[in-house]
Amino acid sequence: MAALSQQAGQIGDVAGVIADIAAKTNLLALNATIEAARAGDAGKGFAVVASEVKQLATQTARSTEDIGRQIAAIRQATDQAVAQVAQMAAMIGEIDSVVATVSDAVQQQGAATAEIAHTIAETAGAARQMSHRAHAVRDAVGETDRQAEAVRGNAGVLEQAVQHLRDAVIASVRGAGGGVTRH
Repeated sequence: MAALSQQAGQIGDVAGVIADIAAKTNLLALNATIEAARAGDAGKGFAVVASEVKQLATQTARSTEDIGRQIAAIRQATDQAVAQVAQMAAMIGEIDSVVATVSDAVQQQGAATAEIAHTIAETAGAARQMSHRAHAVRDAVGETDRQAEAVRGNAGVLEQAVQHLRDAVIASVRGAGGGVTRH
């Protein structure tokens, strides 16, 4: 669980770098738009490219925000899974306590038949509790599995978003290189 949380943090760091790049790209596009306006008619083509770069930077920023929200969801799911594991550990501790209590009761009640019957009833109650808790543990494990599947799904979405971003940046850079005239 800690490794999952750490990896989500690392993905968040990458998303932060991408957000910084988008902000800088947006600023560069703004500066390019200003310079294109100063150039007059000669800068019109460059203004179009600058506008496209600005749109890509905006899309990148939105995608990065989406990634951030998904990372927050992953962290929340991880925190919930950690809490459930802690709850399972507490249940196991309670089960150990019940088993120890039953064992002590059985050792102390060897002399009287009535007391033995009483101890058997306590043991049956403890077994029911353990059965209920075992069902609860099984349900908690199932929930953890569902959350892990959700995390895997989110990781796939994240990977697609990063690939889309990469493709958009490459297409933008290739498109920008063809429309600029150098002297």
